[in-house]
Amino acid sequence: MIVWLWAAGSARGVTDERSKARRAAVLFMRSAGADEGVVEQACFISGTRSLSAGYERVGAVRWVARRRPGGRVSWRTRPAGPELAA
Repeated sequence: MIVWLWAAGSARGVTDERSKARRAAVLFMRSAGADEGVVEQACFISGTRSLSAGYERVGAVRWVARRRPGGRVSWRTRPAGPELAA
């Protein structure tokens, strides 16, 4: 199952669509004052041999948001990095 991971400041989440992940990151950036947000595509990995499950980033591209003066948020694509951190 493909999902979208997002992070902004100390908040993190998972959604089923990229547009929802971007909206969630922007909402937190504006309400909590975070200056940066990140959205990445991932696969849900269910624990087949153990009881643990999690997400594995696809590793293609990450979208990085920056909050500009006046509250405007702009997005740019970047190569995927080692971890999801805003």
